[in-house]
Amino acid sequence: MGSTNEMPQFPFARHEKYKSPRENEKLCHNAPVSKAKLFDRTEVWMVWKHKDVCEALESNKPSVDRRTPGNPKIHEGGGLLKIIYRVLDVSEEDIGSLTHHSEVRTGTSRKAQNSTSNLKKYMHKLVKKRIQKLQDDLVSKLATEQGYENERIRDLAR
Repeated sequence: MGSTNEMPQFPFARHEKYKSPRENEKLCHNAPVSKAKLFDRTEVWMVWKHKDVCEALESNKPSVDRRTPGNPKIHEGGGLLKIIYRVLDVSEEDIGSLTHHSEVRTGTSRKAQNSTSNLKKYMHKLVKKRIQKLQDDLVSKLATEQGYENERIRDLAR
């Protein structure tokens, strides 16, 4: 692995077919929470011991919230969301809230559950609104083509 300042390159090569790489054991004993570099030079945290994994999962310090400064971008989701909002004809005032809930869904299980629930409620309201007053959008088109009596559309509107 070189000097102590040098990050190990992950994944490690196996020296024996059915055994973990030697580097796994070294890191587990000497640096159970440490950084490593992936093949594409991305820096990641390696957490080796069960107690450290549990502590990391319960901690508020690491964040999956893409809006946190310094967090890597998983994808340029903003552009995709704008297209979805346009297709669904989402009002400008709802975009901030919907974006927040879609990003929080990758957070803690309670926050993710609440955000998923809020997104479902929003979709229910949107479908109900479109069924009452059709517009030139995807939801209205589905309601028209599939028929208002379609069970799936009714379920969305509940």
